[in-house]
Amino acid sequence: MNENRKIQRLLDRLVAKTREKELIWSESFPPGSYMASLPRHSVKIARKDDNEGIVLSMYDEYGRVFDETTATSYGLMNASGPVVGKKLQELFHLVQQSTVKERELDELLQELG
Repeated sequence: MNENRKIQRLLDRLVAKTREKELIWSESFPPGSYMASLPRHSVKIARKDDNEGIVLSMYDEYGRVFDETTATSYGLMNASGPVVGKKLQELFHLVQQSTVKERELDELLQELG
């Protein structure tokens, strides 16, 4: 399987696992970025202020970045850029919504006692 298909497959799985609440994301640094940890790897998604848009960083078991995917850089390399860009946006929206919504609901419930 070539790299293009692997990235698309990875994004599809991250979206599905996030939707199914099988992948737990937590807020990270800097603000507006989110991280999910797996047994040997981690992934981080963040919105950049520059032209890169949304970036997905992949970390090995030692915390080293082994790949980063952005719609901009991916689009420059191949014709699948728009597909990857839409998937990155979808994933970021899902992660942001689930993480922030969960936190706010927890705080609301705590306030109500």
